[in-house]
Amino acid sequence: MTSGYLAFTHFQSLLIYLSLFIISIGGYTYSIQSIKLSEKQRKGIRLGIILLLSFVLGTRYFTGTDYRNYGYLIRTMEVNITEPLNYLLYALGYVNKQITFGAYIFFSLFFVIKALDEFFDNTWYKMFAFTSYIFMFFPHCLNTIREGLALTILLYSISFLMKKIDKKGVFWFIVACLIHNVILIFTPIVIALCWKKKLTYRTCLLYTFILLAAWLLSVIELPFELPERIEVYFDKAQSDWSFGILAISIPYFIYIYMLLIKKKASLDFSFVKNSSFMVINGFIVRHMAYINFYFYRFSNPFNIMKILLFAYVPFLIFTYLPLPKTKRNAYLIFVVFALLMFAYFMLEFYYGGTGEIFPYRFKLIT
Repeated sequence: MTSGYLAFTHFQSLLIYLSLFIISIGGYTYSIQSIKLSEKQRKGIRLGIILLLSFVLGTRYFTGTDYRNYGYLIRTMEVNITEPLNYLLYALGYVNKQITFGAYIFFSLFFVIKALDEFFDNTWYKMFAFTSYIFMFFPHCLNTIREGLALTILLYSISFLMKKIDKKGVFWFIVACLIHNVILIFTPIVIALCWKKKLTYRTCLLYTFILLAAWLLSVIELPFELPERIEVYFDKAQSDWSFGILAISIPYFIYIYMLLIKKKASLDFSFVKNSSFMVINGFIVRHMAYINFYFYRFSNPFNIMKILLFAYVPFLIFTYLPLPKTKRNAYLIFVVFALLMFAYFMLEFYYGGTGEIFPYRFKLIT
């Protein structure tokens, strides 16, 4: 105990995170796979998972790059005029800031679970998608809490738009934008899904040109001044260009290609094509970060769509490998997949230090 809070070593913090992730993935898997559970029991297990993670990770103390900044924003109730819904969540922390941190985690997990229920009927697809979210994207919720919540609400919005339920989809898209305005980059896609009901190749090409135009604006000198809040997005980055992001992207391109050439009845081709387009555009935007760092953040709304593609890992393996389609083999594939996701978590967050979520510190009241 140090100055009223518990401080853990990096390794102890890793054990805490890993334990929470195993409990959440195991509990979620049990809630959707067990045939003995009633619907009320399934919901109870999921709620228990959400509350556990919200409490333990909501009571973190100076863990995450933006912790100090958010502590100030919550204390002063300083909210951007374009993101007014954060005021409601900041207000929860009037007595104790940890309540606000916990609330962001609670709703982030709530909406990602709701989104997966809307996207998939197949329980195996849900398992793989949820596991990839927990290891790849959820840790960011300990750092960029507003964006983390907005991304899961965006995911929930897209789940309706892909099913042609436009009113609900647009409503939740607006909610996501009012939490973090980076979601606005998805506006052309939302319009396309409402208008055409699918993302055609012409739409994809048009949006790519829009992205290239944005990139061009980031590398040329504008003949006029922009508002300060907008101007930062046109500042030049200091990074040298390399093939780093492109090299990391290649396995995804191969994976997407293997999915798209398998037009089977068990595979929703339109869904896979739409998801693939969004992920590919995420790579385009992220590669622009070499010219302008802020494009890295713009890529996040696209990147979270990766979990929709990861859902099809068991389909792809059973399609290309001569494995009997048994429950035992499916669980074996799931364990291997979870271990690979854990390896990603280790490289990105433990060794790479992304988001500065290590070490974990605990304080109940701040």
